[in-house]
Amino acid sequence: MEPVTLKFGESSGPNSAAGQALTAYAERVAERTDGKVKIEFFFANSLLESNAIFPALGDGVADIATVAISQSAEQLPVMNWISAGSSTLSPEFPLSQMQALPAETQVFSDNADVTNELDDQNVKMLLAGLSGGFSPAVCSKPVRNLDDAKGVRIRVVGELHAQEARALGMEPVQTSSSEIFEALQRGVIDCATASDGGHNFIALGLLDVAEYYLPLKLSPTGGTSYQMNLDSWTGLPEEAQKILLEELGGYAADRLRGNLEGYGEMVDLIDERGIEWLDASDLNRTLREAQEKNVEEIYADPPNAVSDPDTLINEYEEALATWLETIQDFLTAEPLAADADPETMKEAYRNADESIDFEGLSQELGSYFKDLAG
Repeated sequence: MEPVTLKFGESSGPNSAAGQALTAYAERVAERTDGKVKIEFFFANSLLESNAIFPALGDGVADIATVAISQSAEQLPVMNWISAGSSTLSPEFPLSQMQALPAETQVFSDNADVTNELDDQNVKMLLAGLSGGFSPAVCSKPVRNLDDAKGVRIRVVGELHAQEARALGMEPVQTSSSEIFEALQRGVIDCATASDGGHNFIALGLLDVAEYYLPLKLSPTGGTSYQMNLDSWTGLPEEAQKILLEELGGYAADRLRGNLEGYGEMVDLIDERGIEWLDASDLNRTLREAQEKNVEEIYADPPNAVSDPDTLINEYEEALATWLETIQDFLTAEPLAADADPETMKEAYRNADESIDFEGLSQELGSYFKDLAG
């Protein structure tokens, strides 16, 4: 084959867990293709902002990109609709982080309605479920209960997070990741979420300006995925296509390990900087009730592009259940209960990267992506 360089638009920075895992992924792809498939990364939205990347991906501005489904809901109504069920991921840490990627990738790869809407946009999905963790927040003011939450301006991602914030009495603000630091520093927002927390809070510099850590459980940003321009995909030889897919298993395990290491680093920085760790138990109970209601209402009103809503819902729920059972074999410690107290939570975060058999998990995910590659 002729050498090719694929342009990859990524929202995270190069030193984030995602950035480091992607760099290692690109090295493996280049090695297996004898240097004929190279990946050039445009980290931290340096190619285009995240809310503009999806339309540009179909037009070929990028070959591969991170796509936040919540920011592309109009073009991807099926994926956006079923992804509303992300709040039904296991609330126990780190199970949701382990569960989301293989489960959502399976559903989106197998369902004809999803494939059709991606084809219409001239893109192919490589993997999904990138942001499987429930989203916590950091704040510049204390938010200990629903009274404190009233009127608090919180940066969110997409309409689902916005609905959940309103259920707490907060005022949702949508802004790109590159603008969060300045917004929190200048008081444009009072709190900021970041998918999975951990490395993302550190990479964005938010612990430099935050005074409080609020362990909310806003829904994972379901459906966040790596997608590829369809022309770029079909232009590759079949063997190169297989390599791109097969190496995603190692990427997924690397990213998970980096994310969990980030939680430990985050706890150390929080303690070092005197950031107060708030108890969000009461807020999360209200949030859970709102999430259950939201999922019920959203699933009762499917978009026209969904040919069989009940079947798609069942596929999503079955994939979550199957992968939850599978991944528990690779836990080496008890998962953190959803209602754990702050001190128990801190201890679990510090030891998170030691709570998983990463070698076994990597082999399991690698086997799945090899099957997906055919």
